[in-house]
Amino acid sequence: MKHYYCYVEESGMLCPASRVYKVAVGDNDRDQMKKCLVDNYALDCGFYFRIWDDTTEFDLSKRCTVKPRAGYPIGHPFQIIHLSIRDLYRHIIDGDLCSVKNPANSHRNFLRMASVLSPSFFFNLSSSKNKPTAPSPRRKNLNHVLTEDVVNTIIGCMIVTAIFLFVGFLDGLQRCI
Repeated sequence: MKHYYCYVEESGMLCPASRVYKVAVGDNDRDQMKKCLVDNYALDCGFYFRIWDDTTEFDLSKRCTVKPRAGYPIGHPFQIIHLSIRDLYRHIIDGDLCSVKNPANSHRNFLRMASVLSPSFFFNLSSSKNKPTAPSPRRKNLNHVLTEDVVNTIIGCMIVTAIFLFVGFLDGLQRCI
């Protein structure tokens, strides 16, 4: 099972350029050991490292210098970077924590969450002009039944029926004579 922790290296107010790390910590021994090491490091340096819950959300929103816009009721005005505890620990040891970027799908996932939770965001996206697309055939990737073939089949059946009735009529005339 994973738990998420908040790691912030800034001790004062958070501005839009601030980086907040959302760290995934598993229940296995390796992750718990690295969590203890990062916790001790944050305590020694005066950084913020605690479990991500409602209290953490409130603390982060209280430390913000800019409040979120009305159009986006969810999210924070600062940058949230998702990491595992293994990656966070490795970047702290290497000293290149500032160069860490979010995965490519995190922005897409955030916009999806915003569209699900914010009706105004969803309305703005859905009310944009859509380009009309060319109509696709009803039976895609199958042989199309042409109307000529249907008409020819019906005419052929009528001719065969007419011939059958004509032969029956001639047979009846022959028996009468």
